[in-house]
Amino acid sequence: MNQGALKLMEKTPTEFLCELGVRAFSGSRDVPKDEQRAVDLFYFAKKNAVSRLDHMQAEYFGLVLLKINMEEEARNQGVEWTEERQVNMLHINAKLNELAEDGHRLSMFTQGKTFMQTVMDG
Repeated sequence: MNQGALKLMEKTPTEFLCELGVRAFSGSRDVPKDEQRAVDLFYFAKKNAVSRLDHMQAEYFGLVLLKINMEEEARNQGVEWTEERQVNMLHINAKLNELAEDGHRLSMFTQGKTFMQTVMDG
């Protein structure tokens, strides 16, 4: 990223950076899909977090991005679930559980949905 973009991101509120990060990760009409840019936006969102909720929000989106990337690599590229990757996924899920226990609503929803999917899959 260029210096102007970095200066702007250092001053942008977490809420906006998280929204842009989601758009960059998924792609939209106004923001092209760019996973590395999404990672950068979530990094600055966490760095700029003022309130506890801002910090939790930025951490949540960063963790979900990592989780989705790991699952897609395994599914689409045939990357094996090595012990190290399994430990990393457990760490991500543990962090998401901590956020849910601390009352972060999106984490609560995500973890509940994951639990229900696990139960339904048997």
